[in-house]
Amino acid sequence: MDTARYSRLFQSEGRELVSRLNESLLALERDADPLAHVQALFRAMHTMKGMAAAMGYGSMAAVAHAAEEVLERLREGSDTPDEALVDALFATADWLESALERVADDDAEPDASPVIALFVRVAESANTNSDRRVSVRLRQDAPLAGVRALMLLQAARKLGSVRAVVPHEHSLGDLQELRDLSFVFESACESSTIDLALRSVGDVEGVRVESISPDGVQKLDSLLPDATLQPKTPLPGVRDAHTSMARVEVRRLDSLMALTGELVIARGHLIARATELADASLLASASRLSRLVGELQEEVLATRMVQAGMVFDRFPRFVRDTARKLGKNVEFVLDGREIELDRALLDEIGEPLIHLLRNAVDHGLEAADERVRAGKPAAGRLTVAVVRERDGVVIRVSDDGRGVNRDAVLARARATGLVPAETAELSDDDLLRVLAASGLSTRESVTELSGRGVGVDAVVTVASRLGGTVDLKTTAGQGTIWSLRLPATLAIVRALLARVGNETYALPATHVRATADLADIQKATVRGRDVIVLGEDVLPVVRLREVVGLERQDLLHQDVVVLAAEDRRVGLLVDELLVQEEIVVKPFDAAREGARLFSGATVLPSGEPALIVDVGSLL
Repeated sequence: MDTARYSRLFQSEGRELVSRLNESLLALERDADPLAHVQALFRAMHTMKGMAAAMGYGSMAAVAHAAEEVLERLREGSDTPDEALVDALFATADWLESALERVADDDAEPDASPVIALFVRVAESANTNSDRRVSVRLRQDAPLAGVRALMLLQAARKLGSVRAVVPHEHSLGDLQELRDLSFVFESACESSTIDLALRSVGDVEGVRVESISPDGVQKLDSLLPDATLQPKTPLPGVRDAHTSMARVEVRRLDSLMALTGELVIARGHLIARATELADASLLASASRLSRLVGELQEEVLATRMVQAGMVFDRFPRFVRDTARKLGKNVEFVLDGREIELDRALLDEIGEPLIHLLRNAVDHGLEAADERVRAGKPAAGRLTVAVVRERDGVVIRVSDDGRGVNRDAVLARARATGLVPAETAELSDDDLLRVLAASGLSTRESVTELSGRGVGVDAVVTVASRLGGTVDLKTTAGQGTIWSLRLPATLAIVRALLARVGNETYALPATHVRATADLADIQKATVRGRDVIVLGEDVLPVVRLREVVGLERQDLLHQDVVVLAAEDRRVGLLVDELLVQEEIVVKPFDAAREGARLFSGATVLPSGEPALIVDVGSLL
């Protein structure tokens, strides 16, 4: 079988299985009734083993099988899951994830021995009085060393029970340069009898038989059974939940989206020309084509939309591992995982959210004893919530920790010149601006998790590039909330087109709150700055002409666009408002001075380009 054609499918399926393993292991740690989670783990591991074996990845199949055997004993109730065993299973999931990435790069599978050795230690820790560790060294010139190792195991089984083998038994037949073999052995025979039986196999240089002492080893209830790769009967009623779905390469979706964008642009050209010619037949055809293109656009956009959980499901494992490194107890909550977002957006926002989660666990949440003294539950609560808002989405990362230390941030900001020396306090907006300064850190020393001055700046940079904004609210002793407001899709958005001079600019409709003729609005000056009065609101005026570097002109007619992001609003003054329509977002390389002013570009129905204003950066 030519496995190359199935390689990408295997990697995609494998990553989903690893995600399921991590999710089930986290649930296993929390749940007092673990059987359902053990069943899910067993099914995922059994599927991984079968897939890896079919693809010829022997090490992956061996590791999955070793874990599967332990899970089988848990299913039968002969063993119970404890912390050390769960850690070994987490390590197995990590190794499988690493192996998937290695084979994706056409590299060899990583060494499976360290993972198999974890289960050997599990077996050693559950020893009885008759358990021994047997180590055998073969002669260096032994022919067919792997086969000789299999013969050694066969001889050992005549005297007792072999519980765990390193290297794994499934891989021995392919190891022709093997020198060392070890296994956990349960037998009532004398050590000399075991030694003699194994030497009689031939090509054996030395045998060491040791009693396993539980001293210094945490007691485990799990033993690794005889590790032979035998197919097991699948659980009844288990079916692939994705049989009605087809997998499509991401590059094909991107290409389809680009072509659809060109169709939308061409539709605009056609409608404009048909209107200009006033041809009824042409207008009718253009109208029908416009409807079909619109439907096609909706379907293509839907193919790019995936549930937030597809990316965010890795967060619980990350939070768990980070909290354990720091010796903290953290309860993690993920809300809104079913909300669909543009796949491209999810790909971009994953790492910035990891920064926020790391900061929350490391800086925000207190240790258990400190929380108890403050009258809080010993376990800190960390939440990621995804909610719909107008035409976009809001991702909130919140914790109930100590809040951002404003005094420490202010002191460091003064020392680095980010704020004037006379600054007495920082508002939430000021705090965000200072924290987003590249390289700022309140840590005195660099650790594995913190102190390098990266994190918040990466979050703000990515959100801005995606056409979104970041908001920070923090209260001392109560916690911190980070809010990322982002468009639901990055491909096609509704925008208000405005003209300044001879250029046209696009304002994302999700940030537009109102429009008006400047002549109809009450104007005033506050502290030397122009403002407009809308009802009870007084808004500062920003002239788009000055923003893009054109000379200020007092025209007879100008329009005002009220833009809003978070709780900030501004009146943007433009020469003329044109029309509101859907635009195809195209990335572009901005000049250094304009990099933070524009989030992309588009092509208008007239064929002219237009820059898309980044409202978050403008505000």
